[in-house]
Amino acid sequence: MREGKFSTSLTSKKKLSSLKRLRKKRQALAIGEEPLGEMKGNDIELYLDVQRPYPPMLRGPPYPGSLETRKEIEKHINGPLDMDVIRKIGHNEIVEITTPVPITWHDGKSRLFGYSRDLNNYTKADRLKLLRIIFHMGIYEYTRMPFVIKNAPAHLQRMMDTIFQDVILEGWIAVYIVDIIIYSETWEDHVQYMD
Repeated sequence: MREGKFSTSLTSKKKLSSLKRLRKKRQALAIGEEPLGEMKGNDIELYLDVQRPYPPMLRGPPYPGSLETRKEIEKHINGPLDMDVIRKIGHNEIVEITTPVPITWHDGKSRLFGYSRDLNNYTKADRLKLLRIIFHMGIYEYTRMPFVIKNAPAHLQRMMDTIFQDVILEGWIAVYIVDIIIYSETWEDHVQYMD
């Protein structure tokens, strides 16, 4: 809700009214540090345009790193792990593809970077279980689609269009990936649309 934008022509009272309505529906929103939302029943398969044996860049070991780098990687892994965005691969699971993840530093802050480039080079366009990443802590796989996969935005846009198709046809809402814009002629109509 902090990222929500309101028209500058709205009075403080109307902005407050809108915020109250959004707070009532907060379980449908991913807000700040709260758990992420999840769309059930929209599993995605990722198909590769390459045959076995897979090229070396799709079977890499973890990048070596200093103690400081390893600690930063652990922070970056534990967050998504705690939110069930990734899961650790078990010892008995077969793993054919792993993409090592380098860490970059900018303004004293670390960031995991570049793990999708090699995978995207071999991914069939618009055909999204292969998202496995490797670190010194082990092998992990995504349980949710990361946006860095080249088909992710198109797939999410189709899901959002399907979810909102009835109200999109009514002409008072526009959806672009994760941005939802509600527009109306009157405040009363707007309140009705928000409910």
